[in-house]
Amino acid sequence: MSKQKSLFGAMLRIGSIGFGGGTALIPVIEKEVVRRSGIVSEEEFNNHVTIACITPGALPVEVAVGIGHTAAGNRGMVAAASAMALPGSLMTMLLLIVLSGMTEKVRRPILWLAAFVSLFIVWTLVRYAYETVRQADRLRDVAIYAFLIVAVFAAARVLKISTVRILILAFAGIIMIATVQYMQGKRSGKKKHRRMQYQGKNLVKSLLTWVIFLAVLSIPALLVTGRTIGLAWRGMLSTVMSFGGGDAYLSVAQGMFVDEGFISNFDFYGNIVAVANVLPGSILCKTLTGIGYMLGYRLHASVVEGICVAVCGFAVSVATSGLIFEIVYAVYERYENLRVFRIMKKLIRPIISGLLLNVALTLVEYNILPLL
Repeated sequence: MSKQKSLFGAMLRIGSIGFGGGTALIPVIEKEVVRRSGIVSEEEFNNHVTIACITPGALPVEVAVGIGHTAAGNRGMVAAASAMALPGSLMTMLLLIVLSGMTEKVRRPILWLAAFVSLFIVWTLVRYAYETVRQADRLRDVAIYAFLIVAVFAAARVLKISTVRILILAFAGIIMIATVQYMQGKRSGKKKHRRMQYQGKNLVKSLLTWVIFLAVLSIPALLVTGRTIGLAWRGMLSTVMSFGGGDAYLSVAQGMFVDEGFISNFDFYGNIVAVANVLPGSILCKTLTGIGYMLGYRLHASVVEGICVAVCGFAVSVATSGLIFEIVYAVYERYENLRVFRIMKKLIRPIISGLLLNVALTLVEYNILPLL
């Protein structure tokens, strides 16, 4: 029990100071759980980071899942992940409560602040796309990355193809490429090395733990609105599709919740995004918590209903990240250097970059231009 308390406290501290996104938190987590407290070894930590980096979902939460599971089993897994996501999600909900109770006149200065935040976000998203092209090692890769960015941006902005459809098509293409390369490698005599280290019973118990976690925390929301199931489903699907870091999740969330009419553009960009990007913690967890709050609050302008549905959004973000991490961990243990992961890691960033450029223009359209 003392180890679980130490683990929970360490993750809570990291979640409270975790500015800069998931990747920026990796050295902070390592210092806390490897060098300072010795909760896991450096080798164990590196394994968890490697898997989290090739897995969709909230990266810091997934790293916490791996550390918690290694240190204290399923209980430690849930405690660590919840503690990592809780500070940012809680602060997001509290700020949205304050904003939702303000008149338009009082909100005006906050909208200006949101506009300045949006400018910073736009710069970050454009720079993300620029750095994606710069990271290419060969001229051929530069051309491929640039083509993918322009093609995805045009599909989203000009052809109005939804983010979800774009990502589904992208994943289907990646799987096809991986299959072709695998068959070529098989014919050329290359063999796949397997490691049978992960036990199926442990995986089933871990997945069941996350299902129970999500079900219990969703009960208050289910009592408030029937749209809770839609929130949970869309939240899980958007988490599965969220490659490329926290800012990349904004493009997925826009396609899943805004473009489909689940919440308004104003609530998403004017409230949730502006708040989530100035607070510590995982953007994915903060965004889903915020979507849950605005969904519940808009029912009857009730803060209590907003909080109930926000808890469901928080649970979806944490549980889905945990579920995905455990599944990928099991696959990674069984199949060393799985080809589809390598291709996905290479191509998903330019695909996400194209979607993020569309998000940047949307931020300008809804958060900046109306104040000019």
